[in-house]
Amino acid sequence: MKAALEEVKRDSKNPDAWLRLGSAYQALRQFDDSIKAFRQAVELRPDYPAAIAALAVALTNAGRSGEALPLAREAVKQSPDDARMHAVLAFALVEQGLTQEALSEADRALELGPAEAFVQVVRSEALRSLGRVDEAFEAAKAAADQHGDDPSVLRLLARAALNAKQFGAAEDAARRLLALDVAADQGYLLLGLALSQQNAFRDAENAFRKGLEFKPDEPELLNGLGYVLALQSRYQEAEPLVRKAASLKQSWYILGTLAVVLIGLADAYKDKELFAEARDVLNNAVQLTLSDTADQDEEAKLYLQRGYANARIGNVEAAKHDFRTATSKARPMSGVGLAAGRNLRRLNTSPWLTPSPPGWLPHGVAVCATVLLVFSSVLIAIGKLDSGAYAAIAGATFIVVFAGYSLPSVTRLKLGVVELERVAGPLALPHLEIVL
Repeated sequence: MKAALEEVKRDSKNPDAWLRLGSAYQALRQFDDSIKAFRQAVELRPDYPAAIAALAVALTNAGRSGEALPLAREAVKQSPDDARMHAVLAFALVEQGLTQEALSEADRALELGPAEAFVQVVRSEALRSLGRVDEAFEAAKAAADQHGDDPSVLRLLARAALNAKQFGAAEDAARRLLALDVAADQGYLLLGLALSQQNAFRDAENAFRKGLEFKPDEPELLNGLGYVLALQSRYQEAEPLVRKAASLKQSWYILGTLAVVLIGLADAYKDKELFAEARDVLNNAVQLTLSDTADQDEEAKLYLQRGYANARIGNVEAAKHDFRTATSKARPMSGVGLAAGRNLRRLNTSPWLTPSPPGWLPHGVAVCATVLLVFSSVLIAIGKLDSGAYAAIAGATFIVVFAGYSLPSVTRLKLGVVELERVAGPLALPHLEIVL
């Protein structure tokens, strides 16, 4: 970094110097600074496809793939036979959700540069975005066989293995990544996630905490720790961690973790306000998935959780809609899809899901009871009713009034007898970051 800065100071009109500075910033994940440096290189030399592609990658890494896409297309136009230019375009297309075109560009890149690590990484990510997780894992393994000491390839392999539910392979890739760099925060994140999926909760917790020693305010690690605590139903410990993560970074999977924590607390405290907050958090998470390439099952979890929250606060029709959506979005016969289907069936067949009584009903019952008691007193006064009959009427009236005022409380519990299922929050996998 120091050498790159000194080079730019010596020759600020040299686009190559700015390109090297941007690459140094990007290696440190300082994306805003890398974008400025790459943009300066492009301004100095507009016909510099390597700088244009680097700027597109930096923008995509920073979550600005909409800006990156036209730049990536321009890089391909200027250098159509360069495998890396096609891979850069594929990377931006993946992040824009244009998955089929992304795979076509990635395949073209592979034809032009089959040994390029960057090309192999992007092609695996394109396959994952299409839901072809097993193929993506195989592509990542092939890349790791050729480039086993490349951190970006090992990050890819760990991610692809997690998506393919090859948790042992994910753990191995994460440990290899940490062997290269003991302070790699994504290494601890991926290791913690891999261990959590193998129910090694204590080891997963230690991995996240170790990563936080190096980066105390890293939102991905804070969310990961909250995620594994939530898996153990330690919601009170998880809540401040995940709230902090959500304040630092707005992403659908962090909000998904927060919602799971809130629902867990709401179940424990029978607190409808927490259910309502969870629903609102999930509304935001769902909106964020519209501009992201979320895994099918992971996205379906958001709808399953929202359906659960809606059901618990009495929004039965909204809950049914969410469960239907979760079923349609999840992969066939996946656990989240089956759970949503069972919840939907239970809501449809439950005899307890009657409409809540109107709020005026208990007051109306009380007024009628008061009138009855006054009328009975008049009958006693004129000798038409004896004291025993009056006592019976008074006792019955008290029971009716008590029942009238208890009815709303009773019906608020009507969903308690419907055994609704929910699953863990979405797997807290961050965006893949690539260095060109």
